[in-house]
Amino acid sequence: MTRLRLLTIFLLVLFVPVAVAANKEVSGRRPLVQSIAGIRIGLNASYDWDVTKIFGEGLFAEDEGHGGGRYFTDKNRRVTLHVEIGVDRIIDTIELTKGPVVPKKLNSSDPKFVSIHLASSPTVDKNLSLGMSPDTVIGRLGKPDKDTKNGNERTLIYETDYEKDSRVSLVYEAEFKFEDGQLVKIRIYDGE
Repeated sequence: MTRLRLLTIFLLVLFVPVAVAANKEVSGRRPLVQSIAGIRIGLNASYDWDVTKIFGEGLFAEDEGHGGGRYFTDKNRRVTLHVEIGVDRIIDTIELTKGPVVPKKLNSSDPKFVSIHLASSPTVDKNLSLGMSPDTVIGRLGKPDKDTKNGNERTLIYETDYEKDSRVSLVYEAEFKFEDGQLVKIRIYDGE
């Protein structure tokens, strides 16, 4: 055998078990929802300027997060995208809600609220979308850490932190709210 062939065999014997072990560790982790409508939270989080570059200024609320929050709806007003700005202008919270939803202090008739770049059915990690059933969400994300029911409402919550999951920057929470068995709100957070 040539030296090159021996070196190749040696490297394969040395590194293949490490790669297999690494894949098993990754595949054993619960899926995390870390992006909605192309905006990310976590270690590779989007910044406020990423949001405004894609969706425009939106309706701005100064008293949310560390640096404020922005609200957007699609041209048909079927969904609301809400982001909160954390430390260093990083997005640490993203919410997607059915219908046009803004705090009372903001004017939903302001043209800044409508973004022509927000889809009526924005993409969400793990192929999730508003309107899904709790069973579908659980099938894609696994058993939640909390599952509460109140009348026709149900909430699933998934939690972890940076000590348990290397994909998380600090503390992670994903909340899924259902009404009459349909997903009406997704909220993901990775921050302090």
